[in-house]
Amino acid sequence: MKTHRLLATLFGSGDLPLAPGTWGSLVALLCAAILYAITGALPSVVLLSLASVIIWRSAVLYARARATKAPSEKDPSEIVADEAIGQWITLLPVFVSDAPAPYWLAAFIAFRLLDITKPWPISWADQQEGAHWIMIDDVLAGILAALILTAGLATLPT
Repeated sequence: MKTHRLLATLFGSGDLPLAPGTWGSLVALLCAAILYAITGALPSVVLLSLASVIIWRSAVLYARARATKAPSEKDPSEIVADEAIGQWITLLPVFVSDAPAPYWLAAFIAFRLLDITKPWPISWADQQEGAHWIMIDDVLAGILAALILTAGLATLPT
C-alpha cells in the first residue's frame, strides 16, 4: 500500500500544503521536461504513457483503500496522479511540434485553469462516483487543454 500511496501522491508532492494539485502538475511538468530533454519526443510519449498506466492503477487502488476509511472524502487532495496524467496529456502537442519554452508554460497554465474551473464536461466527470472518476476529470481537462494548445501551435510560423 505504501507504493500505491507514493505513486498516487506523485512521490509526496500531493502532501505539500496549499494547492497540492498545482504542486503535482508542476512535478509532472518538470519530470516531462527532463525526460524530453534526455530522450526526445517519441520516447517521452511512450514512457509517460507507461507511467500514466502505472500511476492510474496505484491512484485508483489507493483511493479505494481511502474510501473504506473516509467514505465521505470523494477525491482526496493528496492524490495528484490525476494531475500528472492530465498535465502529460496537455503536453502531447508540445512534444510533437517541438514547441518553444513558452508553450510548456502555456501547457501548465491551460491545464491548471481547466482543472480548477472545471467547465463542462470536466464538471460532469468530477461529479461522478468511483475511484476511476477521480482520474477522468483530469484526463478531460488535459484533452481540452491539449486542443487549446494545438490551436495556438497552429499559428506558429513554419
